[in-house]
Amino acid sequence: MTPVNLIDLAGSESSKAKTSGLRRKESAHTPYDPEKIQAADKVVISELKNLSEMKHFYRENNPKPVCVSPQDSRLAAEIQEQQSLLKTYEEQSLDAYDEKEKEMMMMIGSINRTELLSVLKAKGTNIDKLRFAIMYLISLESVNQTEVEAVEAALREAKIDTSTFQYVKKIKSLNVSLAANSASKSHIALWPVYKRGDRAGVKNLLSSDEKLAVARAVEFAERKLLLLLSCGQMAGTSMAEPEGVKMSHDCSEEDARKELKVLLDRVKSAATSLSYLRSKARILAVPEDGVYTLNTLQSIEMVITDALESLLRRVTAAESETCSHKEKVIVCEEEITRKTVQIQNLSLRLEQTERIVMTECESLKNALTASNNVLDTLLSSSRRHFQTIEARLVAKSTQLEGEKAQKEVQVQKLMEENMKLTTLLDKKEAQLLALNEQCKVMALNASNI
Repeated sequence: MTPVNLIDLAGSESSKAKTSGLRRKESAHTPYDPEKIQAADKVVISELKNLSEMKHFYRENNPKPVCVSPQDSRLAAEIQEQQSLLKTYEEQSLDAYDEKEKEMMMMIGSINRTELLSVLKAKGTNIDKLRFAIMYLISLESVNQTEVEAVEAALREAKIDTSTFQYVKKIKSLNVSLAANSASKSHIALWPVYKRGDRAGVKNLLSSDEKLAVARAVEFAERKLLLLLSCGQMAGTSMAEPEGVKMSHDCSEEDARKELKVLLDRVKSAATSLSYLRSKARILAVPEDGVYTLNTLQSIEMVITDALESLLRRVTAAESETCSHKEKVIVCEEEITRKTVQIQNLSLRLEQTERIVMTECESLKNALTASNNVLDTLLSSSRRHFQTIEARLVAKSTQLEGEKAQKEVQVQKLMEENMKLTTLLDKKEAQLLALNEQCKVMALNASNI
């Protein structure tokens, strides 16, 4: 995690919540309101707990100490800027264009049509693709109509205006035809020197004595490119170490230099292209036609001006982005400083709260210990009381069981006596019935008499 992540660690929302909690606590004192003060304290404690959790999470994920000095913050912002710029170069495949252009300029005609078409069909801007196709066309020794038509079709497929490519193709065809009609390239180069009498109607574009407007435009464009290259190097030096800040990480320094090298290589490739055009123009002779020369001059100046303006816009944009990013870095440094002070204040308050909580925990622990002792005493006394009651209940139950046995014996005796009395009663009833019958018989006998 980089130092910039400290802003995420104490985010704006959480800091606003903490600040609002503290303000509520301060406002609760005027007028004095214990309930509001207690509520504000609870809010502050909850926010401090959240901050403590975030702090522990940050320490767990970042075991190594991180330096949060302003220089490191500025360096991290610049590294992020350079990485985004490098990502832009990679997305537009500028390094691929630059590498192929170098190959074409160092070894004429070294790239084949397959590689060219693959580069044109890959990702990149239309200006880069058009420039690459023109560089390929200029680097050819002889014009192959099939390959040129394939390249032009690829440009049309990418929806790129091919008018500039067609014009360069015409110039290239004229150059090839003139070279084919001559005995050799050296003869063409020496032709203006040894054949001055036969030069009627013909002018060398870049002779040592006489220079046309085209030659002056090419040389002027080359000087502007060299000046732009020196300015780019100076800008690269200022971008590499702004305000005396040195790179502390080798990989970050290497990425920044690589990004700057891509832009400088683009300028160098354009300068090399102009040098190649100049060398080709030395052996080129065209009919002395004012309109044709004017059109040629305007077309070349337009192409060169567009290239220079594009490079100048890129350098200006890079410088403006650098200035804006520096301002953002300064603002971020101030924000980080402010957040650091807030974090320190909150850390102090958190430590105070932790001490208070520890004191309260100790008091609660002592109270809990006393409560446990009282509970043990009550349990032991109740246990003894229960044992006494249990002994009494056992004795009482034994006594009741004995009395029950006695009562059962008495009941048994009473039941036996009841049986005897019942038998005696039955006998008495039988005797009574017999006497009753005798009385009836005696009464009947008496009535008969």
